Amino acid sequence: IAEETGVTALTRIGEGLLDVDVHHHPGKPGREPPHIHLDIRYGFRASDDRLVPTAEVRDARWVDPADLAALNANESVARPVRTLMGLVGPPPS
Repeated sequence: IAEETGVTALTRIGEGLLDVDVHHHPGKPGREPPHIHLDIRYGFRASDDRLVPTAEVRDARWVDPADLAALNANESVARPVRTLMGLVGPPPS
C-alpha cells in the first residue's frame, strides 16, 4: 500500500470506510471542467513517519489532532480525524 504522501508502512484501522466526502471541485482550466468530487476514506496507522513529496501532494506534514483547529482545517478534514480518534484513542504522551 502506498499513500499520496509517499508513506508505505501502513496498517488498516477499522473494518469499513472511515468517511465519505462529496464536494464541488472547481476543475482545472483547460484540463478538466468543474465537477462533483467524491473522497472515500479509510483509516490507516503509519509505522514509518517519512513523508515523500509527490506530484499530487507537495506540502504534507504530521500534526497533532489537537492542532487542527489552529491550522484552520475544514470540516472535511476534522470529521474523519475525530472518527479516527474515537477508534484509536488519544495519542501517547
